[in-house]
Amino acid sequence: MHRLAIFFLMTSLSAAHALDLSSLRKPGVIWHVKSAQTADVNCDGRPDTILLGTARNRVWAAIIPGGGGKPQTMEFPVAPGFQGGFCGVPKRINIEPLSCSSEDGPLDGSKPVRSCKAFSLDDGECDPFNFYWDSRHKRMRWWRN
Repeated sequence: MHRLAIFFLMTSLSAAHALDLSSLRKPGVIWHVKSAQTADVNCDGRPDTILLGTARNRVWAAIIPGGGGKPQTMEFPVAPGFQGGFCGVPKRINIEPLSCSSEDGPLDGSKPVRSCKAFSLDDGECDPFNFYWDSRHKRMRWWRN
């Protein structure tokens, strides 16, 4: 197995870093590196990389921890009319301030951390998927309206 590394410039660190995608090998998934975003989304004070992946009628979100460790991936169907699915393929990752509540109340496991951010994936057709760090369970979680 060849080790796949992609280089890009992270302007917040103003240095070139290697993004190792070898741990994200999923059959048929295309990782959209050009749309990758960098922000501290796991609340450890280090910038993480958020990637969007697509496969046939599937959308993947991946978080590669900036401090090392195992990446977390989440898979969703492209299934209009299903609360846990996208209506179409998202085109971009939006970084947002972390809010520990939604329209429905407090987000389970969310804890305010000054450096921590949230992100969303929006397909432009349905409500976006909103992602935040669950400090209690040490993983990303999502919600949507």
